Amino acid sequence: MVQQNTPQSQQQAQFPPGVEIITVGGTGEVGRNMTAVRVDDDVFIFDMGLHMPNYIKFTDEDVSDLSKLNVDALRKAGAIPNDNSITHWRKHVKAIFLGHGHLDHIGAVPFISNNYHAPIIGSPYTIAVLKTMLRDEKIQLKNKLETLSPNGTRKITKNVTAEFVHVTHSIPQSVLVALHTKYGVILYATDFKFDNNPVLGKPPHYECLKRLGDQGVLITMVDALYVTRPGKMPSEVVAREMLRDAMLGVDNRGKALVITTFSSHIARLKSVLEFGKQTKRKILFMGRSLAKYALAAEEIDLFNFTKQGVEILKYGNQVRRKFREIMKRGKDKFLLVVTGHQGEPKSMLSKMVDRKFDFHFDSDDHVIFSSSVIPVEPNISYRKTIEQHLQHDGVRLYTDIHCSGHAAREDIREFFKLTRPRHMIPTHAEPNKVDSCIQLWKEMGQPPKNAHVLKAGQRLKVA
Repeated sequence: MVQQNTPQSQQQAQFPPGVEIITVGGTGEVGRNMTAVRVDDDVFIFDMGLHMPNYIKFTDEDVSDLSKLNVDALRKAGAIPNDNSITHWRKHVKAIFLGHGHLDHIGAVPFISNNYHAPIIGSPYTIAVLKTMLRDEKIQLKNKLETLSPNGTRKITKNVTAEFVHVTHSIPQSVLVALHTKYGVILYATDFKFDNNPVLGKPPHYECLKRLGDQGVLITMVDALYVTRPGKMPSEVVAREMLRDAMLGVDNRGKALVITTFSSHIARLKSVLEFGKQTKRKILFMGRSLAKYALAAEEIDLFNFTKQGVEILKYGNQVRRKFREIMKRGKDKFLLVVTGHQGEPKSMLSKMVDRKFDFHFDSDDHVIFSSSVIPVEPNISYRKTIEQHLQHDGVRLYTDIHCSGHAAREDIREFFKLTRPRHMIPTHAEPNKVDSCIQLWKEMGQPPKNAHVLKAGQRLKVA
């Protein structure tokens, strides 16, 4: 029997046996991911993420000092999950699991994890990114930070074991989190894609997903962001070849060559490095976010950019000095990899366009956006503005040099076939995508009553 209702503010210390889920954030929206699951008297949390547009708007695009941000105001602004919906569960939380290192999944950890006396568990790269973020902002957590390798398992309580299932995404060491309970497997499946030819790392662990299905998946929360896109999401090797053509297939001699992409996309940055070497230009990574993710990869020996000649510039004074050198020696001597793929006003690319540095764009300079526009305001507006400025300067633009890290419709169908869940909650998607995911569920002959649409703060009981 499944019941759905709004959580009460108070509840007895002893809970009825069974499984209960509260979607704290991330359902009916993109970002602010956080889900709490109660198994009998123990509670487990998946992710603590930011809602990036709300967070950027609240902070006026300036995220330089996290320690001074007001948590209650962030909640009210919808920038972080409103975990007041699980106040009655707080002392029962046994572990906080992080699926991967994107800010919409880990960015709220500095603000709310101290509410819980529980360890934070993630893959080595995810924890390295979190540690880098905390170190940069001089924030200390009381939570113990623990690593669990992809495809590893760990006994959390007497009756619950966690398993990290390796999948592919646009950041290394992404995992789906499976909780093995006496009621069946609870599978947290956001974000992922099925890339059989990844540029960095191994293909998804299909055998493990099938094994979970054989064992019995009671319920899954599934990434529905691109469920309306037909077919299968193209592999990263497709984006790699698009990038090769944009970087090497067009004559850019004597001109600036600037690339902007997701700072966390280490596989994409690896391709940029490999093609960049062929241009004979000095490769520069410029921006705090790029430094954070690249240096975290180096810390765990995942991939080392510095040893291959990349200069990583993190601080403003470093960047200003380097731009003066670039203009003195010639823009065609450098390959600039910068933050700002969404056109964010305080990103490196925006500052370059606004001439905040001793740098200016000239006609026929090249700018490559190795990314897609995240389809929310203010991103659409930001990108449109920065592209108009670049075009006004006569810059040659290469846009959408990218393949998404999220599953398309047939990938999600394959996920359902492998795992065969009894119940399903679409997540990480806006309402029209949620509806489309439920339609796919019905197409596959699954009971409509077992697909559950939840809003933030709602609960689902599985008896």
